[in-house]
Amino acid sequence: MKTEETNTGLKSSGSTISYWTDSVKSIKYSKLNTDLITDVVIVGGGISGVSIAYDLVMQGKKIVLIEDGYIGSGETGRTTAHLVTALDDRYYELERLFGEDGAKMAAQSHSAAIDHIEETIKRENIECDFERLSGYLFLHDSDKKDSLEKEFDAATKAGVHVEKLNNIPGMNEEGGCLSFHRQAQFHIMKYMKGMCESIVKYGGKIYTETHADKIDHTGVVTAEGFRINAEHVVIATNTPVNDQFVIHTKQTAYRSYVIAAKVKKGVLPKALWWDTGDFKNDADVPPYHYVRVHPYNEQYDLLISGGEDHPTADASKTNVAEQNRYDLVEDWTRKYFNIGEIIYRWSGQVLEP
Repeated sequence: MKTEETNTGLKSSGSTISYWTDSVKSIKYSKLNTDLITDVVIVGGGISGVSIAYDLVMQGKKIVLIEDGYIGSGETGRTTAHLVTALDDRYYELERLFGEDGAKMAAQSHSAAIDHIEETIKRENIECDFERLSGYLFLHDSDKKDSLEKEFDAATKAGVHVEKLNNIPGMNEEGGCLSFHRQAQFHIMKYMKGMCESIVKYGGKIYTETHADKIDHTGVVTAEGFRINAEHVVIATNTPVNDQFVIHTKQTAYRSYVIAAKVKKGVLPKALWWDTGDFKNDADVPPYHYVRVHPYNEQYDLLISGGEDHPTADASKTNVAEQNRYDLVEDWTRKYFNIGEIIYRWSGQVLEP
């Protein structure tokens, strides 16, 4: 498997290398070496920070974005790049917590986000393997039999285009599923590269390997002592870095594991797959599996499969060590899909409120 040491010049938040960061040259800009004045300074060069920077510069704002690694070198480059209205928390749970209007708002916001990405890709002519496709939600053995029925009813009320199927397309598994229409997938780092090029084209400034040492309402001071004065400051890091306690104490970090295996081109449909989660493992935040297909070369596609989440640094519930979680993902994947050689393994961290 590829590790950071085998990819010289790559900055990453982990020791393993994802397919996304391995297949695109590191997106880096010069370090900040002067004081600046701007309308908005954005701290964080992941998909959140870059998206905010793009939208603001399109509105005529002067923006400066700083990232202490390279663009996408944090959790953005370690995702599996599903773009979905089928959410981790089921719609029946969102409806219970926030009512029908709240669940509908969640659905609309995610649908609007996918549309916004698609429109941006078309406007800026970004080649990033964006595709609209269906996603299939199927029942985990530990989940209740009526889970899919409840989700269908709640998702339909929320305005999501979903239908019941008696089979699961592309999988070695009998049983039905819910088909969520107009989901999407893309190559996250190709998208980030195109977005950054557009930001710079429209007058925005991006600096990498530039660490925000001090942050307040007037701007940012970098670790090298350069100051960026700004009317507005946006913290777009994976978890806020400008407050030591308020947000951190309300979050739990979960580690999630991913493999990418060769499959013969055209054997599997272009689709997304998710199970409903292992309730025996954790009934409050049931870890689920998530799968997609991505073009690789003329002969093969990649099946990208992830899951086996656990609280970071605590794998005690299943007594499987972190380094062995990839084997669990592989075993689960081979049960449902005919995969070949595994050529990438990586992990990422998800923060649950």
